[in-house]
Amino acid sequence: MMLFYANVGGLLLGLDADDNINAIKEMYGMQKNDNKLLWMVLGFFVPVATIALVQYEINQMIDTAERARAGFGTPTP
Repeated sequence: MMLFYANVGGLLLGLDADDNINAIKEMYGMQKNDNKLLWMVLGFFVPVATIALVQYEINQMIDTAERARAGFGTPTP
């Protein structure tokens, strides 16, 4: 039963991850992508890795946007 809950929780995390990533991209003026299916499948099968990958992607976007804001390049979509 516990394995089922982890998979469903990971699936819901994947559903929400795409929305959160796109919200951050919109906030920093970057192009949004629709990777909802990718995040859902990854969240269903490997929920812990999904958490780490979502955090990594958000950190990369913020770092890129902050560098662009400081004049060290342009944000990449």
